[in-house]
Parts: sequence; structure tokens; C-alpha cells
Amino acid sequence: MGTILGCSLMVSDDVSAKQSEGLIIDFADKDVKWTDADLHVYKDPISLLQYACDYNGFSLTIEGQEVKEINGFYSDDSKRWEFWTIKNGSTEWIVVDPGDEMKGGVVYAWAYRAEGEVPTVAIDSLGNSVYGYPLARSIVSLSPSVTEIMGALGAANVLVGTDMYSNYPDSVVEGQRSGEIALVGGYTNPSFEKILDCDADIVLCDGSQYTHAEVSKKLIKNGFNAITTYDGEDIETVKTNIFILGAAIGYNIAAESVLDDISDAMSKVVDEINRNPETKDVRTIITLSEDKAPWASGDYTYAHDALESVHGVNVLSDKMGWVHISSELIAQKNPEVAIIITHNYDVSEDEYHALLNNLSPEWRSTDAYKNGNIYLICGGAADMASRSTPRIAQLMELFGLICQPNVFDDGSIPKYIGDNYTDYLNYTKYYSYNN
Repeated sequence: MGTILGCSLMVSDDVSAKQSEGLIIDFADKDVKWTDADLHVYKDPISLLQYACDYNGFSLTIEGQEVKEINGFYSDDSKRWEFWTIKNGSTEWIVVDPGDEMKGGVVYAWAYRAEGEVPTVAIDSLGNSVYGYPLARSIVSLSPSVTEIMGALGAANVLVGTDMYSNYPDSVVEGQRSGEIALVGGYTNPSFEKILDCDADIVLCDGSQYTHAEVSKKLIKNGFNAITTYDGEDIETVKTNIFILGAAIGYNIAAESVLDDISDAMSKVVDEINRNPETKDVRTIITLSEDKAPWASGDYTYAHDALESVHGVNVLSDKMGWVHISSELIAQKNPEVAIIITHNYDVSEDEYHALLNNLSPEWRSTDAYKNGNIYLICGGAADMASRSTPRIAQLMELFGLICQPNVFDDGSIPKYIGDNYTDYLNYTKYYSYNN
């Protein structure tokens, strides 16, 4: 639950942002090129761009101080090249006159954008640049979600430290057992001293935890590299975190491949559902226990996004984030399907019936209970469902199997699902990146 229920972080004035010297050339759709450059030598946006294009072999056409073309991308009525920056202490891209002096920026970019669009994300949740770091050969991850992203990027083999709850992919568990990967504390209480003992190139922190933000700030102020992800409230933020972590550790190409795979897998699941005449909207609730007053998914959560993508109608969409609801509200909302994500039960018929027996009268009054549509997600499936990671595509397909049983011809999905959840997947079965 700690991974799901986080606190959002705001950039504060005391953040000592790491200044990465160089330039981003942003061709849109996360197609970006970073070039290291000494900003004491290339002091204005035009000379900086000229250097970056020369270095990368990009063509460049300039008229006065207006950029007409970079590497075959031409400014026209629909899109144009503009110079952008993010100021220290801010998270917002702003357009800068290329004739102005460059100062006070965390990052700088020449970006190819239409009116109203902004450049690709280039900072972490604390306002630090995600560019300019050397290729990471040793990494500490402070959360299960970040560790999973490292596995997806093919970087699990350079992990030298993780929190004690990181248990995926399997190679991480093996590294922990062998001592090659140190345990640096819990998810909510990492040990600063143990992190330093790892002597890693970079420490990756989880933006859903305030303690991680404090650790990140302390590391940076003491001269160490650290990146803090955004709180994974929705699917787009999950994708953003994959992108910024890939950029920070030098695995840009791997991140691009993972993001393409996510989009492709999700599209296949959604297309299968949308084109099937058996598809219907299904009133659904997602909770983190069978308690009378459980935590449940409202709008602006990745679980909500995954559910709505497969025509599951979240009965708590009028709520924001993960919310503590009353038993009366469960009865009032009367879901047709209930998805309970918990580690309190094992995968067995007896355990499933134990869960049903523990349900309050309010739970039993729902159509979900009366029609036998209470689903228990536990074990490895609960890990997958409770973390904002690249496995979000698997979560979407699992929700699709639950909410649209007549759409998929893979057989009936059981009412309790655990470590073997991939047995029931089709489009995303081998999408687990178990490296």
C-alpha cells in the first residue's frame, strides 16, 4: 500500500539543483538529443546550437536569430523551432528570446513545437536536470517501482543497492541473496549511511515518498548524483518516469524501446476490446483490502486509467487519488465488479472463501457480491498491480479479462489470481522484462 499511497512533491527554494551543462535538441515525441557543452564557452543560444549541430552532424539553417531548420525539421506555420529553459526552482518550461543572455537555467533546449506545446520533460520532480550524467555503472534504487523500471531498461545488473521490498525482477532477489546488491533500508525509511556505503554513480529516489525527496536533496548538496521520480498518479506519469530514469542513467535507447512496447501492448488490448460487440461498460471498484472502510482508487490514479481503458467504469471516479472510503459508500456505489488488491491472502480456494466470509454486510449488498464478481489479486499479481511500473500494460490486460470476460477467448479468468497471473495474459504475457 505504501507504494500506491504516496505524497506529491513540490519544488522548494532550498533544492540545490544539479546544473548539467549542455543543450537539448528536442524533435518532439520524446525524440531528444543531449549534447554536453561548456556554457562558459558557448554563452548564447545560437552559438550553443551551432556547436551541438556540428557535434552531432545535424544540418542547421539560421536566418538572423531565427532557426529555420535542424536536421531536416523545418519551421513552418504548424511547428517552429524555439529556445526554451527551465529556471532554477521551477518545473515549468518557458520560451526565451535567443538574443537574451543565458543564465539561471537548469536546462536549455531548442525544441520543435506547435503553438501551445512544451518540450519533453527534462527535470525530475525536485527540479534537477536528468541530463549530463555519465553512463551509470552502479545504481542504488530506493523503491520497488524504480527497481522494476531498472529491470525493464536492462539495468538490473548494475544495481548495487535497493530497498528491502524490491523483489522484481528475479535477478534482483538473487543479487540481494548473494550480497552483490545491498539492502539500504525500508521503502519509507532508507538509511543515508547505507546508501553512501554503496558508493554508486547515481541514486534513484521515488517521488511518492517525502523521505526520498529529503535523501535526494541531501545527496545532491553533498556532491552525489540523485534523481527523484514523479509520483506515479497516472499512466502518463509512469511513462515520464521511465523516460527520465533512462535519460539519467544513460539508457535512452532502452527507455524509448520500453515506451514503444508499452504503447503497442496497450493499443492491442484496447483495440481488441473496442472492436468487440460483446464489450460493455462495467461499474467497478478497486480497493486495497476487504475492510469495511478500505482504501480505494479514485480518479487520477494509474489503476483508474488502466480500468477505464478497458471499459471498466470506476464507481469512485468522483474522488481524487487513493481515498479512504466508508462501508456505506460501497453499498451506495453498488459496483458490478470488485477488484481487491491485497497481500493478506494466499492463492487458494480456501483463502478466497475466507475473504468472502470477511466481507461486511455493505459489501454483501452489492451486485458484485451477489453475482460472484469479487476478484482477489494477491501475491505476485498484487505486487504488479500496486506499483507504477512498465507492467502497467499487464495490469490493463488483467483488468480487461476481469471486466470483459466475453471479449477474450482465453478461457475464464479465476476469481483469485497470484504469482501465476501471466498464465492468463495474451498480449502482454512476455512483457514483464524479467531480466
